[in-house]
Order: sequence, then C-alpha cells, then structure tokens
Amino acid sequence: MRAALAAALVLALASSAAAQSADAAFAAALINAINARTVEARAALVHPTSRPCISGDVGEWWRDSVARWAETPVPADHSWSMRPLAADEARAASDRFDWPLAPTHVLQLMMRDGPSTSRALLVRVARDGERWAEVVPCAKPETVQAIRARKAQRAR
Repeated sequence: MRAALAAALVLALASSAAAQSADAAFAAALINAINARTVEARAALVHPTSRPCISGDVGEWWRDSVARWAETPVPADHSWSMRPLAADEARAASDRFDWPLAPTHVLQLMMRDGPSTSRALLVRVARDGERWAEVVPCAKPETVQAIRARKAQRAR
C-alpha cells in the first residue's frame, strides 16, 4: 500500500514538473515572439484551429494588437503566471467574436516599464499536443466594421 502511494506521489510530482516546464516554455516563446516584433513570430504560437482567425478581415484586430505590443519589447523586469479559465471566462466577448475552440488557460505577462509604469498582457491558450498554443477568436463581421470605424475616427 505504501509503495503504491509513494509511486502515485512520484507520478504526481513528475506530472506537475512537466506542466510547469511547458508553462515556462510557452511564456519564454511568447516573450521572444513579442521581442522579435513581427506578426509572423507571434503567429507561430497560434493554435492550428485558430490560424484562420489571424488572417483576412477576421484577423485584422489580432494583427493590429500584435503590432501594438511589439512597439515596446518585454523588459527584463517581468513576471508571468498561468491559470485555468472558468467555463464562463473561456469564450469571453462571444457576442463580438467566434471562438474556434475554447481556451482552457490564460497566461498573464506582467511588465514593469518604469518606476510607475506597468502593463499586462493576457493570452488565452489551449494544448496543442504537448505544448501550449494561443487561442485566437475570429472577429464577427459587425466587429470588423466597428473596429475599422474607430480606427478611421482616430485617424482624423
């Protein structure tokens, strides 16, 4: 009985270590992609099921967002955390976006740019085999129109 309990504990600890390693690998890849300052670098982290949502009209909002985040690299003074998403959080803003799959977790990247300046990036993720991948929703047609109208208004 003790041997079985010990074996179960070892397996649980190994599983936890593997999960933390995958979390850290995705966080590092995300930071590298942001610091690479290209849409292509971030696109490589997107879940295959979400890839149609990063191109064309439905992905314009995501590409704009990636470009904005790329303007300022992630500073050395950063931290991150990964947590599971509640079912009601998983498909946020579903009135404006269609989710090709439900994200299961969110990675929060916290950055301090100066003594009194900080920013946070939340990235919804799901497993793609053994690794994490970003889950991107597709903007609905009315969302695309609203975003373009706001951009045009700001440009004036």
